[in-house]
Amino acid sequence: MVIALKIEPGKNPVPCQLCDDGEYLNHCVSLDSCLTYTAAALKLDTNIAAVFCRNGHLFSLPGNRRVGDRIICGVFYIVRVKDGHLRSLTDADVVKYSLEYWCAERFTEDEIMDSYLS
Repeated sequence: MVIALKIEPGKNPVPCQLCDDGEYLNHCVSLDSCLTYTAAALKLDTNIAAVFCRNGHLFSLPGNRRVGDRIICGVFYIVRVKDGHLRSLTDADVVKYSLEYWCAERFTEDEIMDSYLS
């Protein structure tokens, strides 16, 4: 298990534990859904990534936070990554990314779709 930061729509980030297993991560990005979605990773910084639902915008998951030019839909997790494997965030990482994504955001469907098309 690794320490990650869980970011849900409309909520503040909270530390959590994740298992470095693809099937487990698919279930983690599918919270509050009767379907299991596919997890994907988006590089945020050196050795830092967001694990999120690859096609959340197509499944009408709620818009969560803007990450770069993309609006991530549904729950996502921030983790360290090294050699293709998940690693625990440091205490400084938890503070940094908690502050960065502390404020919940609201988006229209058009804003969400535009972030994926541009």
